Amino acid sequence: MKKGFTLIEMIAVVGILAFMSLMILPKLLDQFNNKREELSNTAKTIIYSAAELYLNDNIEIYPKTVGTPYCVKLQELVDLNYLKAPLTDIETGNDINLEQKVKTIVNKYGQYDNFSIGTCE
Repeated sequence: MKKGFTLIEMIAVVGILAFMSLMILPKLLDQFNNKREELSNTAKTIIYSAAELYLNDNIEIYPKTVGTPYCVKLQELVDLNYLKAPLTDIETGNDINLEQKVKTIVNKYGQYDNFSIGTCE
């Protein structure tokens, strides 16, 4: 008598493995996307912290007057070693354009608040 697996047994094992992978794959992809988003938020936090450090180091140029908006170019933060280039957007994988600006406003407590990256009016 020969020892080995029959075709039916092999098909059953492949089917079970396929079913298990279909059950696990969506959860793995969700975790991957959540981590990517978390990394992107961390990168933004680092950029905002660098901008805040720069503004605090140059308080004579950027006084903390309530309601005053300020914009700082990312290239300026890189040139002055507050950030290291190239800056990469984790979500897209592309380099962030250093011509963009970090915008903030001074809140009623005299702190820089509402940071965003983009263009300034």
